[in-house]
Amino acid sequence: CGTRRCLVGKDQRPIRKFSQYKDPQFEASQRIEKNASNLSGVEAVQAMPASVHRANYATAVGLFGFVAYVFWYSMNAVGQNSEKGDPLATLQKEAAEAREIQVKKESNTADLAQLDIGVTREHAGEGGITVAVAAPDDIATKEEERNHSAIETNEADKKKRSLTNRIIFFWK
Repeated sequence: CGTRRCLVGKDQRPIRKFSQYKDPQFEASQRIEKNASNLSGVEAVQAMPASVHRANYATAVGLFGFVAYVFWYSMNAVGQNSEKGDPLATLQKEAAEAREIQVKKESNTADLAQLDIGVTREHAGEGGITVAVAAPDDIATKEEERNHSAIETNEADKKKRSLTNRIIFFWK
C-alpha cells in the first residue's frame, strides 16, 4: 500500500503528537526571513520585462475602450432627441393634439349651453332682464316660465347651501 494509513491500519487514524504542531508566528517569521531576498512591489514591477508592460497596457487600453463604447452607446440609445424615430415624442405630440381638440370641444359645448339657457345666474343677479322670444304665445310662455324657474332655483340653492358646503364645493 505504501501510505501511512495502510501501515497504521484502516480503522485507526494517525495520531499526531503535540511536538508536531508549530507556532504560527514562528512559521510566519521563518517565511519572512526566507523571502527577505525577494524584491518589493515597486522593484518587482520595474524588474518585469518590457513585453509584460506592453501586454498590461494593451489590456488596460482595451478595457477602457470597451467601457467608453458602452457609455457612448447607452447615452445615444437612451437620450435620443430626434423626433423622427422616437415613438415617445410622437406619442406626446398626439396626446397634446388630442388635449387641444378636447379643450376646444368643451369650450364650444359650454358656449352653446350658455346660449341655450337664456337667463344665467349673472343676469339673474342683476335684477332680471327682458327676453324677447320669437315664437308662438304658448312656446314663449313656456320659455319665460322656464327662465323664471331657473332664477328661483338659483336663489333657492344659494339659500339652502350652508357656508361649509359653499366653501368645500365652491364649483357648484
